Amino acid sequence: IGVAQDRAFNFYYQANLDLLEELGARLVPFSPLCDAALPKGLSALYFGGGFPEVYAQELADNAPLLRQIRDQARSGLPIYAECGGLIYLSEELETFDGKRYSMAGAVPGKILMKQRLQNFGYKAGTLTRDSVLGVKGTVVRGHEFHYSDRIFDADEQCAYELLDRRSQKTVREGFAQENLLASYLHLHFLANPAWAETFVSKAAVPQF
Repeated sequence: IGVAQDRAFNFYYQANLDLLEELGARLVPFSPLCDAALPKGLSALYFGGGFPEVYAQELADNAPLLRQIRDQARSGLPIYAECGGLIYLSEELETFDGKRYSMAGAVPGKILMKQRLQNFGYKAGTLTRDSVLGVKGTVVRGHEFHYSDRIFDADEQCAYELLDRRSQKTVREGFAQENLLASYLHLHFLANPAWAETFVSKAAVPQF
């Protein structure tokens, strides 16, 4: 499993990485900032949180890697992404100063950075479709903390129906298809190791 790790992507629960390895995965770090191509022999990608908005120009300038990730996503490579990863996989990022940068385009929609915190707190919900973490109806719990909004078509393939524990409102969030799940939600895999087990099982065969 290729794991995005550099200045732009540095928020991971160590327990998540440890569990993936315990389940048989070999984790291969790569840098969306510096690497012109993905490492050979990968069978999945994992994008954690971080601050891609701070490095938007550098990420956008690495166009060969953006294209490869988009192409691999479209060809069926299993991909899981959280928060910063969601931003990177989206079509476009508009930073705090109003500048726009092309991102990977594997996830439909635009990311708009805001000056104020947009969402914070613990969430519970369910998967709305089969994905790399489990089947439709799988219960998830995690947290959100982000200063951006995602602008997208409300009818698209959302990943979760989430219940905000404070407001008790249910919202549709993220994007999912059979091989890709990207969301603002940060999950701790030890809350339900089956999420990690499903992801590793999807990554059983090298894709390229």
